[in-house]
Amino acid sequence: CNKSVNPVQDIKTFIEPETFSVLVDKNRERTEKYRRTTLVRQRQSLTHFIDSVKDNEFQDKGLFKVALNMSGTLFRYNVGPKGEGFILCPHCGYSSPKNAFPLGRSHPRLRTFSNGSNCNQLPWLKEIVYGHQFRSCCLIARPIYQPASIESLAFALRKGLCNVLDLDTYDIGVSWRWVDNRIIGTGEIILYDHTPGGAGFVKEGFDNWEQVVNKSLDICANCVCERACYDCLKDYGNQNYHEKLNRKSIVESLSAGIQRK
Repeated sequence: CNKSVNPVQDIKTFIEPETFSVLVDKNRERTEKYRRTTLVRQRQSLTHFIDSVKDNEFQDKGLFKVALNMSGTLFRYNVGPKGEGFILCPHCGYSSPKNAFPLGRSHPRLRTFSNGSNCNQLPWLKEIVYGHQFRSCCLIARPIYQPASIESLAFALRKGLCNVLDLDTYDIGVSWRWVDNRIIGTGEIILYDHTPGGAGFVKEGFDNWEQVVNKSLDICANCVCERACYDCLKDYGNQNYHEKLNRKSIVESLSAGIQRK
């Protein structure tokens, strides 16, 4: 996006975990003692398409310029609560958010075998984030007319694609980015197959893009909620954006764009 980068503030060390482990609660019995940790759950906004797409790779498709990358690179990361990162013990593998790590005293081992339940080794004090790259089939859509809410348009297009192909919303990931941070109206919306390597769903969406856009408009236009609900734009995965979602802005932008075209 041509935004300047401050190496101190904007660049953090990230580690790609080889595996994750659940927490064990000894106060519970049977399978209930194996508690899933919520620290590694990802929000939609934390997955980014990081490949560049040349202008000549886009095709004009009505209100959008659309490109298809059959093996696009995506980067998913977790910066921890409040973006403060994590502390990691390289000796036993135990990790927790920076503000919760018991610095200055022993911490629980990730797994206890014959070495006791606590680890007295010093952790790696540098804050880190966790992330990994993967490849999948990606559809990149540039709206000709910039919407009032790119978040609303992104989730509307995903809902439209899932309806056209009769998919669950979890099958399709969605993200967005700015091509040039200095120019208004240069947003890109990326729809990608959640299955690493790609299942081919967004390619079908590319081939039937007009249907996807029409279905997205239809979903937003025919809902009876005030701004957004689980019948139109909301779902569990985008709850961080619920306050920003507005189906009426999609109806206005897509309908106005159709009239101008």
